[in-house]
Order: sequence, then structure tokens, then C-alpha cells
Amino acid sequence: MIRKNMILMILITLLTIFLTSCSNTIEFVNITNNTSNLLKDEVISPNPDILKKQVFLYFANRYSTKLNRVKITISYTPNHLAEAIIDELIRRPKYYREFNRIISPNLDILSVKEVEKSVFVNFSSKNLYGGIKEESLLISSIVKSLTEIDYIEKVYFLVDGKKIKSLMGNISAKNYFTKDSVEHLLQNTDPNLSSSKYIMKLWFPLFNTIRYTYEVKLSNDPPSPKSVIGGLLLGPSNINSKDCIPSNIEILDVKTIDKTVYVDFSSKNLFVYRGDSSLEYNMYYCIVKSLLNLESVDEVIFLVDGKAGFKLIEKVSIYYPFTESNVDLLTSEIDNAKKPKYKITIFQPSKIKFPPNFVRWEKIIFEYPTPEVIISNLMVIPKDEQVNPRFTIPYIKNIWQKDKTVYINFSEYDIEMNFEKYKKLEVAIISSIVRSLCELDSVDEVMFLIDNNVKDVFIEKTNINSPLNYDSIVFEDEFNFQQ
Repeated sequence: MIRKNMILMILITLLTIFLTSCSNTIEFVNITNNTSNLLKDEVISPNPDILKKQVFLYFANRYSTKLNRVKITISYTPNHLAEAIIDELIRRPKYYREFNRIISPNLDILSVKEVEKSVFVNFSSKNLYGGIKEESLLISSIVKSLTEIDYIEKVYFLVDGKKIKSLMGNISAKNYFTKDSVEHLLQNTDPNLSSSKYIMKLWFPLFNTIRYTYEVKLSNDPPSPKSVIGGLLLGPSNINSKDCIPSNIEILDVKTIDKTVYVDFSSKNLFVYRGDSSLEYNMYYCIVKSLLNLESVDEVIFLVDGKAGFKLIEKVSIYYPFTESNVDLLTSEIDNAKKPKYKITIFQPSKIKFPPNFVRWEKIIFEYPTPEVIISNLMVIPKDEQVNPRFTIPYIKNIWQKDKTVYINFSEYDIEMNFEKYKKLEVAIISSIVRSLCELDSVDEVMFLIDNNVKDVFIEKTNINSPLNYDSIVFEDEFNFQQ
């Protein structure tokens, strides 16, 4: 009898520990029906059917004051309609002059899952910055677009797979959203609904020049440093301007003490922009100039991994704060940094996944095209409807060249942590890197390493135990563009 009681007590203890460990799971959705199907691993066909469907999506107008309902035809694979809709919202329509971006390319959506009549949109915590206007548009656009699917009634937002209080700190996201519940959020986006109008001035670089222009954004709420950074991450609405912060750069924090704003960058991926001084200057100038336009800001300090440093990347010192008196000194440095133009060719995967297709870009740059410069340009996703908006590359620790072989050393930790994401992009990553680098006269082949070690496979199926060259990569159709 005593032995039975002891066994019962052990079972109760184990059950208690198990239930406690599940505190971060979703508690507010009833998925009791057909749970056996939900718990099964998804089997992905190597040659899935490609379906087409006309859907209604919601995009911001040019001034980001309201949402427009747009009817478009999208391609998707079975059971992945919601994911395809999110992809289209990231990409925005090809007639982009009439619409402004809502989902920043710096934001990473980890997964989009349908469960019965609900959709779970799981964001990475990386670069989730914005004011109430940006957050209202983001939530409303996603919710209204997804609930156009006839069987979807609710949309939940997660961050890093966990329940959250808010996406950007302005709007409660503890529970689900419906098509009707987001209507009141749109009142935060239209300045005509309020007697007060606040101006936020954002600076962006112009294409193929070393000059800048600014865009004026209106809102009902006074802009904050976080809303400024969120606006810069979203990018310009002017088609003659370009993004100032590359999509693979992560900003860890934006905080204000008195009238000083601290912008804390992650060191991850910063090194790939060494040698690209124009991009470095663009990032500095646009962030500092935009933040100093706020009345509440007198100076800006850059940090890396939470620490003060001498340089963020390579050229411009960050030892001292940036103020109105020294920010324009960057402009003269930029003018002096002007160098001869070089043409490079970049290959990126298209949104057509089966069979794999690639977009071929010819770009004009102002830096000598080294392997590091090629990789840094490969990581920048252009504003084009043909390019896969989810394309990304694992964290690269370092790059070096010996004779005509380029060595690229990836982080094993990053690959393991994001295995499912990189697994879907494995062929695209290898092919894009090899083809882009082998366009250089100085490069014949590329050797991939992981934590400085030679591995048999990259993620799951691509053999990397020997160098890869132009001929070892199989390409299907190519789309040719110039930028």
C-alpha cells in the first residue's frame, strides 16, 4: 500500500512539473477536435501542386493614413494559403507607387500556421519597433487580409513562439483579433480624424547618388525615437529613394535617457559591410538626421552589443555622440568617399519555388567588388515582386580568399537555432552565393565551412565537402533586371 502511494505521489509531481513547463503555450484556443492531425509532422512533397486564387489584401496608401483593399491573384501550395498571403503583404503589389510598405523587410516572420478557424502569425523579436500608427497598420493589414479567407475568423500574434502583451509596445495583443475588432485601430492612422497632427521627418538615400532626401509622415501621436527607427526600417515610399538599414541588420534596443537616444546594434552581420563605405554612411546619416529632428532629442549615441565603441563598422567614429553640430560633417565625408562606379551581378531566388528560379540583378556600386561587398549586396532584398521576400542567409562569421577560392565560414549555432527556416532555403542560399561570387573575374569557386570545419552537407541535402563552382550549380529560368 505504501509503495502504491509513493508511486501515485511521484506521478502527481511529474504531472505538475509538466503542466508548469507549458506556461508559454497558447491557452486561449480550443484545439481539442482533431488534435491528432495537428500534432503530426507535416510531410512536404518535393513537387507540390501549385494552386492559384484571387484574394483581397489590404495595403497602406502612399501616405500610410489608411488601408486600401486590393484584389490580386496569388500562387500557393495546399494548406499554405495564409502563408502565401503574408508573403504578398511583405512584397506589396507591383504597382507600388500607389502603396506604402507595412511589413518591414527587417522584420522576420518565423511561421504562419492555420489551426481550425484561426491563424497564428509568429514574429521574431528582432527589430520590432514602431509607434502606435505603425503597429496599428501592421496588425490591421494582416488581420483584414487573413480574415478575407472564408474559413478564418481569428488571428493571433506571437513573438518567438510565445504569447505577448504587445508587438511593439503600443497595442495589446494578449488575445486574438478579428476583422471587426481592428476597425478602431485604423483611427490611429488617419490624422484627419484628430485635431492634432504631428510631423515625423525621415531621411533616406537616393538611388545611384550620394545624396539624401526626406519624407514627411503625419500621425495623431507625437513621434518617439522608436517610431522613427520603425519608420526607417519600413523604408521610403518614394521610388527614387532606397532603404538606409539593410534587412539583415538587427537593432537590439532604442532607449532614451534625458535627451540622448541610444541605438544599440547587434554585431551580427555588421562585418559583411566592411569596405562598403557608402552603405555605412547612409545608415549613420539617415538614423542620426531623422532622430535629431525630434524636439525631445539633442544627441544620438551608437552602441554595439550594448557597449560603446570606436566604429560601428569601419569608417565613421562612434566614440562621441552625434549632434546637430557634427552630423552634417558626414556629408562632406560622403562626398570625399565617392569612387569610380563598378557594375556587379547578383543572383537572388525568385518567389517561384518549384522549380527553383533566380532573379539576375545588375547593380552599380561605388566600392571595388570584393567577395565581402558581393555578399553584403546579396543580403539586400530589392523592392521587386519577383524576389522571394523570405530569402535570408545564415550568420557568416568571416570571409576570406585564397587564390581564386573564396571561403565562407557560417555559424553552426545559427543554423541549428533556425534549422527549419534555412532548410527551406538551402538550395537558394548555396546557389545565390556561388553564382554571384563566380561572376567576379577573381573567383573560380566557393568553399563553405561551418565553424571553420569542413562538413558533408550544408543544412540537410547539399554537399559542401568540396568547393562549388559555377558549373556545379543548376539553374532554371532567370529574370534579368537592372538597378
